[in-house]
Amino acid sequence: SKPVTSIAIFDDVLTAGTHYRAMQTKLAARFSGVPIFGIFIARRAIPPFDAEQFVKQLKRLFGEIDDE
Repeated sequence: SKPVTSIAIFDDVLTAGTHYRAMQTKLAARFSGVPIFGIFIARRAIPPFDAEQFVKQLKRLFGEIDDE
């Protein structure tokens, strides 16, 4: 078999990245001196944009309407 020359770890990073760190630690102990790379995929949930509410907040900010 061919020697391992590099290792890539895919991680979803939906938490704190501790899975990557644990895997990297174990693999580094087993494959000493082999470069280990992390490839991270993240997702961001964007709340829906309410234009009407945004305009109301701007008008309040600039004193065009009173607080309800």
